Amino acid sequence: MISRYELTQKPTAKTLVIAVACVSIAGTILFQSYRMETTITIGVVSLFLLLVWDLRLLLPIVLVVGPLGPKFPLSFGNFYLTTGILFIAYAAWLWRSSLVRSGLALIRNPVSDAILIMFASMLCSFMNAPGLVLSAGEHALRVIQFIMYTGIFLLALPMKFSRSEIKALILLALLVAFVEALIGSYQWVTNPGFYVVGTFDFIHNNFAAYMTFMVFLFLGIVLEADSPKIVLLAFVALAFSLYSLTFAFSRSAYVAFAVGLVVTLFLPFKARRRILLLIASIIGVILFIKFVPREVIARAMSIMDVGAGIHRDISFAARLGLWRRALSNFSQSPIFGNGIGTYGLADNFYMKTLAETGIAGLIALILVIRALLRQQWRIVQSRIADSLIRSIAKAFIPGTVAAIIVMNASGDQLMVHRFMGVYWILLSLLMKWSAKELNECPRSVKSS
Repeated sequence: MISRYELTQKPTAKTLVIAVACVSIAGTILFQSYRMETTITIGVVSLFLLLVWDLRLLLPIVLVVGPLGPKFPLSFGNFYLTTGILFIAYAAWLWRSSLVRSGLALIRNPVSDAILIMFASMLCSFMNAPGLVLSAGEHALRVIQFIMYTGIFLLALPMKFSRSEIKALILLALLVAFVEALIGSYQWVTNPGFYVVGTFDFIHNNFAAYMTFMVFLFLGIVLEADSPKIVLLAFVALAFSLYSLTFAFSRSAYVAFAVGLVVTLFLPFKARRRILLLIASIIGVILFIKFVPREVIARAMSIMDVGAGIHRDISFAARLGLWRRALSNFSQSPIFGNGIGTYGLADNFYMKTLAETGIAGLIALILVIRALLRQQWRIVQSRIADSLIRSIAKAFIPGTVAAIIVMNASGDQLMVHRFMGVYWILLSLLMKWSAKELNECPRSVKSS
């Protein structure tokens, strides 16, 4: 058996990306994604590859296992030991790459600055009720998840990838989304009448948030890519994604998709294709009303409380009650809130932020969202030559508006959602590609 020290030449990063993707997908399929064996198998294999080869392998692992493996340590799951090992690996990599000694200059940008401000507001809120976070595992886990997801973004920025490797990672994320769409479509065909949840732990809104974001990436390729083959493949993926998203029965996703579609029409995609999109949207609404099952129409109409009758939808009424409670909690401590976890697992991240971290936390959240949109617009303005990457960059804006800004009104996508690992990695890759186009480091993107 050949030991790692006897290897004369390591495989290229691109080869390792493909290898890890295959291992992760195979592990998910063989051990069934909803079972703990998946977490153990993929987690152990991933850690082994990280320690033996390169921490950059964390990116393809998260891109694959984030959506498909529900209980991976970077997703929901109380695997604090694994989390600790990853933190140690992060620290070692940071020191080896001299980032700590250089003052972390390579990861400074408007988004990371806004994230640090949000961390500061969370710390101030934590000081109001430290015992609650430390005693309640679920609240501590939520904070850990948010730190881990945003930490992936900060770690990915200074990592060195070639253009081909960046494109391979982006294509990997799209492939995983297509697989998830196929799983969702299969669920509805085999079990009509039940919410489509994909591999998202039987939580249809989480599945819908992920698919909403990926739908706009596929749509962006259709609207912007030059290659007819790529456009055709993206169109097929878009069709399956929309099909599975429709039968997720997520009202917030329906609203988010409509808002994102409006944003898309005003972005600088190819003019002729935008006109075709407008026509297709009008025809699509007509066909949706005429042919979509009655259950979907009733679910969509219940947003305005006119679904199946005169009675208000129960879950919507419950949300209104929670929002009133959030305002009551906010009035008790308006500056830094009552403390993380004092409001519980509510359905509106803006209300939750206001109640738990006060005005300071809400301002920090707005700064993060503002920094995300501004950074994405600067990437679009960098005039990326590759049409595939350019289409993803443009589609990132409506994807962010729909899946994060709008859907945060009915969940806490930015904090703990499993697809946030995918989101932060893709954003870092786009920033790196844009920086390569400008022949500058990622930090200078903010001054362009």
